[in-house]
Amino acid sequence: NGDKVIAIYASAFQNKDEITSVVFPDTVTVIGNKAFSGCYNLTSVDFGSGVENIGENAFYRCNKLETLLIPGNVKTVGKYAFYDCVGLKNLTLSEGIETFGGDAFGKCTNIETVTVPSTADGISGEMFYKCTSLKTVYMKGGSGIGNSAFQGCTALESIEIPEGVTNIGTRAFMECYSLKSIHLPASLTNIADWAFCSCSSLENMTVASGNTEYKSEGNCLILLYNNSVIWGGKNSVIPEGVTTIAAYAFYGQTQLEWVYIPASVVKINSNSFRYCNSYEILYGGTQAQWSSVKYSGSYISTNNIKYSASRPS
Repeated sequence: NGDKVIAIYASAFQNKDEITSVVFPDTVTVIGNKAFSGCYNLTSVDFGSGVENIGENAFYRCNKLETLLIPGNVKTVGKYAFYDCVGLKNLTLSEGIETFGGDAFGKCTNIETVTVPSTADGISGEMFYKCTSLKTVYMKGGSGIGNSAFQGCTALESIEIPEGVTNIGTRAFMECYSLKSIHLPASLTNIADWAFCSCSSLENMTVASGNTEYKSEGNCLILLYNNSVIWGGKNSVIPEGVTTIAAYAFYGQTQLEWVYIPASVVKINSNSFRYCNSYEILYGGTQAQWSSVKYSGSYISTNNIKYSASRPS
């Protein structure tokens, strides 16, 4: 009847196996929730120049979608929009995109590299959850990395975290077994619990000069306000003056061979050494001083401890 199509309604084409490609006219601005969810034979999507909002679950489990370019006219990508698109390998996120919903690309197990544009407000919670082939992430802007954003990204080797990021959420990098090093910006003010748990290959974490909340020293990450170690890597030398090893600090650090603990440490919190393999403790104090350290529930192994140990150089 000549009317222009301006939106695709929710569930409009859900589970339509006969759909293999979609080209949106420039008049369409909104793709509704679950609009193409479960279209298992969909192989290509052209969003045109009009789409601004991709709804929740819009392309959920479109398993044959291999290449995806989301243009800059799209401002919002909804929660679970491309969740479990296991065939998706080539993903381009253009400058202009502002917001990604949680789990937008969760379990897209074939994506290897992604660049998050500077216009995005950050990386949302579980945005790349269990993207098990993801190796490299370039983050160009934004203020935060959400809860479990990269949890279970077992192939992740590197990520660039830019200045301006202030928050890293809980479990953000948990179980990123291939991550070897990471640099934290001066702008970072909050790292939530378990953010780097079970990053068993993580050997080097550095903090930009000018950060007032954290510092890196001795292959440890130190929270300055309470002088505690919140992360420790392989063969850490905990600095003199540190009083506490935080919960989960060495959790899952299976590469740990030894750790130097100074006599200034008086408390080792719960689960701080859980799931670590055999390792040696080099303790800077005497056996009598160690007896006053509180470590119940920390899973620290005291079977192989050397007292009055010299600080490793």
